[in-house]
Amino acid sequence: MQFGIQIIPVAFLVCAAISDIRIKKIKNFITYPMILSGLLFSLYFIGTTGFMEAFKSMILGAALLNCPGFRSGGGDIKLGAACGAWLGTINLTLGFIFFALLLSWVVLTVRTLQKQGFLNMLNILKLEYYSQGQATQQGSHIPMAPMLFIGYIAAFLMR
Repeated sequence: MQFGIQIIPVAFLVCAAISDIRIKKIKNFITYPMILSGLLFSLYFIGTTGFMEAFKSMILGAALLNCPGFRSGGGDIKLGAACGAWLGTINLTLGFIFFALLLSWVVLTVRTLQKQGFLNMLNILKLEYYSQGQATQQGSHIPMAPMLFIGYIAAFLMR
């Protein structure tokens, strides 16, 4: 693949991260062009087999961020789909989601420890377990786009 063209998804991801941090939303004018350009990139440089693989990766990226018990917004799901389209393979998309979710878990754990302490964190985990992830905690929202950005870079470097 053309390495220089990879600045395109990075630019989209930076815009998405800034938007998610500032207004807690990822706008469609960021995600839809990123999805379309990722699919067209695969079609142009790799052909129809690359397009189909990118399409499968796009679906996987969206599906994994839309799992029950994982509170992710629509913009995050579309951004996951866009990253899958740009990464273009199932393995890289799985790596991308793994790194993004791992980083999110670390950030949430550290934030909860700082605010609530260790014992309260254990009680929160117990509540989340028994409610199957449906319990809501004040202040448990973190902007996911920066985590997706870092996950994308990690997966891209795995190539």
